[in-house]
Amino acid sequence: MKLTSVFVAAAALAGLGAGQQTICTTNAYRQEVRSLSPAQWAMTTNVLTQMNNAGWVQWFASIHMQYFTTFHKCEFFFPVHRRLIRDFEEVGIRYNPTFALPYWDVMRDYANPAASTVLSPAYIGGNGAGANMCVTSGFQSGWNLTYPNTHCLSRRYSNGNTINPIYAPEYIQSILSRSTNMAQLRPGIELSLHGAIHIALGAEMQTRWSPNDFAFWLHHTNLDRLWFVWQMMNPQQNFWSADGKDQNGNPINLSTRLPYYGTLIGDVMYPGRNGMCFTYDNFSNIGGKRSLQRRTRKCSHKVPGGGLLPIITEGLGNLVDGVLDNVNDIVGNSEAAVKQVIANVLPAPVLTKWFPDIASNKTTTYSADNIPNAPDYVAAAPVLSSSSSSSTVPTSTAPGSAPGSSPTGAAPVPSPDAPGSDNPAAVADYEESYEPLDPNVDGPKYPMMNPFPFTRNYIMMHGYSVDEVKQHYALAKQFVADMNAAKYQSPFAKGAVDLLPELELPSVSLESLSIPSVSLESLSIPPVSLPSVSLPTLSLPPLSLPTLSLPHLNLESLSLPTLGLDVASILPELHVD
Repeated sequence: MKLTSVFVAAAALAGLGAGQQTICTTNAYRQEVRSLSPAQWAMTTNVLTQMNNAGWVQWFASIHMQYFTTFHKCEFFFPVHRRLIRDFEEVGIRYNPTFALPYWDVMRDYANPAASTVLSPAYIGGNGAGANMCVTSGFQSGWNLTYPNTHCLSRRYSNGNTINPIYAPEYIQSILSRSTNMAQLRPGIELSLHGAIHIALGAEMQTRWSPNDFAFWLHHTNLDRLWFVWQMMNPQQNFWSADGKDQNGNPINLSTRLPYYGTLIGDVMYPGRNGMCFTYDNFSNIGGKRSLQRRTRKCSHKVPGGGLLPIITEGLGNLVDGVLDNVNDIVGNSEAAVKQVIANVLPAPVLTKWFPDIASNKTTTYSADNIPNAPDYVAAAPVLSSSSSSSTVPTSTAPGSAPGSSPTGAAPVPSPDAPGSDNPAAVADYEESYEPLDPNVDGPKYPMMNPFPFTRNYIMMHGYSVDEVKQHYALAKQFVADMNAAKYQSPFAKGAVDLLPELELPSVSLESLSIPSVSLESLSIPPVSLPSVSLPTLSLPPLSLPTLSLPHLNLESLSLPTLGLDVASILPELHVD
């Protein structure tokens, strides 16, 4: 059986000492989904359709469901999802060797997510419709999903046909800036942007088998990218950070094995090493010996359905009143694009509070040369024999290596009851009202909007601590208030204006308005005294009218036969001399 480069690298680890890394020979090149050419997007959707028909989409949904409580609410979150999405990507490469998972930079759409191009028919489609809220546009329209039962792909936006604002790129940049280890980064992201997108799209995305929706893979690939961005912000401090706890509260480190996979955390830390054979468009010089695609695009290219998009490099397009008219008019990633704006306009106290690395000028762009050597950790990954499948699923249920093969074995059946939280009574009482803007803060022309809060059901499903959720949400709202008070204008804020008519405002009852009655009898109007006006006597000169002399008229000479008139009857009083 043919081994892929991933498993050649993994097998080679058997002869290496602890902490040593094997370089991938090729890397999947992950790009923002809107930067894909029409041909690339067509290839991607073709591969995904084949994977669904072969049962792979449902397979990964079942794995995510079975290990849901160990994949979340602990520091396994980032490394285990990195392994999961690489495993999914590796299956796609079987169908087309140039396949790579794209990501969705959803922060640029934060102000009005439902208006995102990604949720248009040209990409993954939008809100569901009908009794079952089936998605009727996008490449997954018409798909039959078979896990946990046969059904259509469904979405149910969190605010009817719209989605309230989520977390601004400035806030995500702030989380990256303030986090000094994984134990800080993980809850900062998991309890903000991660949950917001799952709740925003709803239905399939708000279940434990959410990988049925390709939005899951776009979203989690972006979260993995953000983890990599954070690793590279301060490589000496962040790159090998693997502290925190597992789902049972036990401390973890680089030697801890990931749930389901058994892979050491240390073996998934370095993109381009140890089978993590991928890189991102904003880090194309990091990773293995070469990427499958080079970053040498022309200035613009067509997107599915027509139109042009700029290439992915760095910076913002033209701003009008400090904002983008079109959030697609951006080169680079949103969290990086706002860094220069933040550094230039925020007052020092706000900058220091929310962006300590920018305040201290720690904004160096690092490369692979700055990544420290891996610390020693206990053991290398287990040896894979030549008969092992290139899939990471158990060998008893592994598919064959040929394209078109399908996973076998019974997928776990989900429990109808979601797991309880740390405090079920607290969840039952949980209610977080949504206030789009703080009415006491006078912000910029296009103010930053508060993200919407988590829902009770979402907290229950993950077993989150209500107090921890509330603390992170309060922090996000304080950030928004501080940014608006500083008159900071987010370049991505304009889209929120379109949502304002949809926001639920308190109703006003006319009956509750107390208007004092006015009695006209009580009105006292003082008399008005006008001064007397004396008009002068006008003296007109006498008028002398001249005597008019009329010529002698001979009436007999008048001939009016056509009128048939009696002239004498017409001029009875006329006396002519």
